Amino acid sequence: MKQYKYTISGEYNDWCEFQKGNVLIHNGSLLGMVKKVDSEILLRVNYGTEQYFYSIIKCINDLKVVVPREPDLLQKEYKYQPIIFDSIEFKEFVDNNYFDEELLEYLPEVNKKDLVNMWLLSSPHHKNYKDLNEMKKDMLDNILFFSDDNCTVSQLNNMINTSEFSITPIPDNYELVVIYVDSDDERIYEWNGLIKLDNRIYLRLDGRYYLNC
Repeated sequence: MKQYKYTISGEYNDWCEFQKGNVLIHNGSLLGMVKKVDSEILLRVNYGTEQYFYSIIKCINDLKVVVPREPDLLQKEYKYQPIIFDSIEFKEFVDNNYFDEELLEYLPEVNKKDLVNMWLLSSPHHKNYKDLNEMKKDMLDNILFFSDDNCTVSQLNNMINTSEFSITPIPDNYELVVIYVDSDDERIYEWNGLIKLDNRIYLRLDGRYYLNC
């Protein structure tokens, strides 16, 4: 099944509805959707709202990864959807956009912190934070339990703090591990943030890729 969908319309073919699965990423002008600000190549999308939200396009091996932008990601109102393009998907993204392709020569390489931020923002419960350390600590401290009894917060900390990593496709034989998270509004949120493969736990980046670390 095709992961990313584009519907181009308008008198000058400059209006785009961009979806990831059933999630609307952008419904608006193509102009300025990709732009360079200082040294960053940004994706500027609206998620179907009146506001625009910025994330950063980076690369690793043959993948292009759209990662959360600091310090925007510390705000409760920040909207972000993990986007990981393979080479074919990124070519289609480029073909459906209006921007100077020479910008792509300056894409920086994704780092471990980028991917941990991506994973943290996959949690269904967000609030305002003063810095990344507070965000990480709060999210981990509010974990109540896991759907797999062998999984622990200590394991998560170890995975987050290791330096080596790779982005790996999720195979068919995985098991989803749900994280149950407490919150200030006295609700318990289900966070589909982990997978289990061969009795090992990994951070789930989205429906197709996990963080191997």
